[in-house]
Amino acid sequence: MILQNGKKLKYHKWREKVAGPTKTLDVKELEVFWPTIKRTPRRNHPWR
Repeated sequence: MILQNGKKLKYHKWREKVAGPTKTLDVKELEVFWPTIKRTPRRNHPWR
């Protein structure tokens, strides 16, 4: 029972999800989840 200022509040319990074993990703699989973005500096960047 949950009370706030002497009044009962309605609630329901959270259903827990049991996590399975973690998956080990290969490099090729990782690239699918984490795409690489080719970044080039601007024309006025000091490195150019």
